Order: sequence, then C-alpha cells, then structure tokens
Amino acid sequence: MAFAAVAAAEDLLAGHELDPQKLAPVSDYLSGEVAAGKIPGAILLIQQHGRPVLYEKFGLRNVKTAQPMTDDTIFRLYSMSKPVTSVAAMMLVDDGRLGLDDALSKYIPAFADVKVGIARPDGKLELEPLARPITILDLLRHTSGITYGFYGDSPVRKLYAQAGLFDSDPDNAEFVARLARLPLAEQPATLWDYGHSTDVLGRVIEIVSGGALYQFEKERLLDPLEMRDTAFFVADDAKRSLVAEPLPNDWFDRPVAGIREAAAPHRWESGGAGLVGTIGDYARFAQMLLNGGELDGRRYLSARRSH
Repeated sequence: MAFAAVAAAEDLLAGHELDPQKLAPVSDYLSGEVAAGKIPGAILLIQQHGRPVLYEKFGLRNVKTAQPMTDDTIFRLYSMSKPVTSVAAMMLVDDGRLGLDDALSKYIPAFADVKVGIARPDGKLELEPLARPITILDLLRHTSGITYGFYGDSPVRKLYAQAGLFDSDPDNAEFVARLARLPLAEQPATLWDYGHSTDVLGRVIEIVSGGALYQFEKERLLDPLEMRDTAFFVADDAKRSLVAEPLPNDWFDRPVAGIREAAAPHRWESGGAGLVGTIGDYARFAQMLLNGGELDGRRYLSARRSH
C-alpha cells in the first residue's frame, strides 16, 4: 500500500530539538520498504513547534502509471478517519448537544434491545441481554461491544462477515440499522474491541446535527482547518489521478472494512475508515490537537476536551 506518516512531538521533547540526522533511520526504513517492493511509495512528515523537521517523499503513488509521490497525493486515511469523527463528536459535547454518558439508544433506539453474543463451549452462540446500555463514551473508546467482521473467527465476527453490511452502498442510517440487528461481541465497558463504533458515532453526529456527517465535519472542522482535500471520496475528476494506489495483489488492494474505491462517489460516509486526504491536510488536524484544540487563532475544542 502507499503510506503517509505524520508525527509531531512537543511535550515529550520539551527543551529538546529534534535532529534530522538522528531521524535518518526512519527515512532509511521507508526507502528500504520501497526498494524491496513492499510498498509503492510513502511520504514522511515529522514536525516540531509547528514546523517540519523532516519531510521526504519516496517511490510512486501509482506503480501502474509510474506517477511519483507528490505533495498533493491523496491517501485513503482508513482508521485515521476515527480521530476526525471523534473530534467532531466532542465539538457537539462542547456545544452541550451531546453527552458522554448519554445512552446510544437515546439517539438510535434500535440499540436499546441489542443482545450480547456469548460463545458456548460447543461453539454455538448464546444471546444475553445488556448488563448496561451502550454510551457515547463507549463509542469513543471502543468499549461498546461493536466489532469488525474482517478479522478473527469468533461466532459474532462470523455473523458480521456474513451480514452483508456493505451491500448496495448504504447510507449511514441504513448501515447502522444493519449493525443494530447483530449481537455485540461482549458486554459494553468490559473490553476494548476495535470495530465499527466510530461509524455508529458518525451516525449519532448526523442525528444530533440534523445533516450528513461530511456536511457537519466540513462546516465545523475541515473547511476552517483548510483541509481542502479531505472528504469521503475524490469528487473532482481532475484530482482522481492523485490518489495513492496499493500494489497489485496487496492486502489493501481489496475492500477493507467496506471501503472500496476512493475516487468513485458513494453514499456511505464511514466515520471509522472512509476519509481520504493529503498529508498536509492531516498535519494541520494533528497540529490543532497538539495545540490543545486550537490552530491559527481559532479554537475547535475546549482545552478541557482536547487533552
């Protein structure tokens, strides 16, 4: 797969300046991965004090067309979409329109009656009622019991894989309705379980804000942060050749968590894995978080919410 990395360090390195020469092993590693044919290309950005310390581009964004990595290369962000969606939710918390302790069923009633799937010793699935409701905080910290179906072989994950969650390009409302018909992998608040929690959170944002997830994120976060190339697909035909593509037959050269084509328009706005964007866009988002919720004189999160 093509790869973008952005890193920033402030508090952990207070009083210490990063030395680009000492970061050479990071560059050497990425150069080696490209040379070995393990990834087609990469962009590396390491910042300190809001300024680049190391910025390098490696290899190609598309091996079929031999296009090199460029500053405006657009990457599938996959799970790095999750922090963006989580910040959007916390903005609603700051607004007083969403509560961390609110039950998910307050916004999506179908989750009031969801069951928890327990694997019996004989391998069969036993369903038990919720010990306590799923909360918004559970969605944010992945303790909701909602999982993924593309890894693992537990009975619940098998149900996820067989449920046709992504069939016919659902919108967020339909996708979450399909999830609510499946059992949870464990009781809420008992285990960290990486899954579709942030996708459900995206639907909550839609319900609370009264509009599409992208509409809210664009108005409140992406446009103000000047993240001009961050969206759920590349709408501009002229920019579709900028999308970084995986190597043929790479693990990512197939739908992952329901994400298929970065350039083609689609209805599903996956808050957990659906965004695309450039490294420059994401660096501005990361810097805002590093600054405690503020960038260029504009505050996005209250200081108490950003740490």
